[in-house]
Amino acid sequence: MFGEHRKCKLCSIILISAYVAVISLLAAYEDSKFQQRVAQENKIRDQYKPSEIDLLHNAVLGPNKSDPCPYVREAAVRFELEAPNKEQRHQLLSSKIGRHLMSAAEFRKNFYEDSIPTLPNGVPKVIHQTWWSRKLKEKNIRLSASWFRCMPDWIHVLWDDDDVIELYRDYRPDLLEMMNGYPYGVQRSDMFRYLVLYIYGGVYADMDYECIQDISREDGVGSLSHSVFMSGAPNPIVDGKAQNTLMASTRGHPFWAHVLSVSAEQCGRMYEPEFFIRIFVT
Repeated sequence: MFGEHRKCKLCSIILISAYVAVISLLAAYEDSKFQQRVAQENKIRDQYKPSEIDLLHNAVLGPNKSDPCPYVREAAVRFELEAPNKEQRHQLLSSKIGRHLMSAAEFRKNFYEDSIPTLPNGVPKVIHQTWWSRKLKEKNIRLSASWFRCMPDWIHVLWDDDDVIELYRDYRPDLLEMMNGYPYGVQRSDMFRYLVLYIYGGVYADMDYECIQDISREDGVGSLSHSVFMSGAPNPIVDGKAQNTLMASTRGHPFWAHVLSVSAEQCGRMYEPEFFIRIFVT
């Protein structure tokens, strides 16, 4: 009886050891693949850093008349009525500041936090977007160009992953460990948009958003009665009242400081930063 017990115990130890060994091998394999992917992305990111992204061509083309979204189709019809001549559109947009998707390095070199032109309500005229590198797909360029087409006098900045970390290193080094601890790039992207709006203000828009009209009017982010603007969630029951895919604010608004503070406090719970936005707005 005692011998059988020892055998069972030994079998259990062997099985557990084998399980640990397999898990360790799988973890090492996944870590190796992750490191390879990171190295490849870093190489591509460095390669495309100096690239200039000109939005003029896609802006002149206008919205897609056959787009499945009816609002985009309406915008296409409206665009052709307002500016039917392509040469006229080209001439009108070619000298505007938003023509080139500016790098974060160029933006930070030429504009200080308080030197960006603003709307009457204090919202700076700058559009922030982020992508892992400046290597953009044609669809991304077309969608970014829609913001230039509708708001050509706005500065337009593309921040890559290196720029995001650098922004935190310069303004919130106390949160760098948290940023590097997030397992998913989308979590760092969420945290980026809160800090960039706190430091610079302006508009943040996800890369898959298409602009079909100027949102800087008084019935948009130019409203004199508000200083923080957020897009409504398509499904409030599931997603809460707001989402962080399209936002705007004045520079240095305490709302973003609060979001950053609470996100840092809750980092260990692995919540997505967007969760806190839903709490505050709901």
